[in-house]
Parts: sequence; C-alpha cells; structure tokens
Amino acid sequence: STVQRSSYAAIILRSTNSVTAELDRVSRHVNWLSRSEYAAFLTYARSLCRNASHSASF
Repeated sequence: STVQRSSYAAIILRSTNSVTAELDRVSRHVNWLSRSEYAAFLTYARSLCRNASHSASF
C-alpha cells in the first residue's frame, strides 16, 4: 500500500541520512578520499537509496 511504501521510504531516507552523516564525520579524518571523489560517492549512494525507495513495491 501507499502508506507502507512511504514509511519504507522514510526508513531508507533516515538510514541514508545517518550513513551520510557518519561518512561526513569520518571523511574529515581521512585524507585518501578527495573531496570530488567523496561528493561523487555521496551522489551515487543517494541515488541508490532514492531508486530503492521508488521501486519499493509494498
């Protein structure tokens, strides 16, 4: 149903946000990952989660 799908999407979004925050925190201490590489990775991770929330067929 729509309600289940939106709550599933909300869970994905929440976990994405916490993962993103954690990655951001870690990246401040990691020099081997350049800013552009990190930005590209975040964009990729966000698009994966967006796709997952859109294709959730609950």
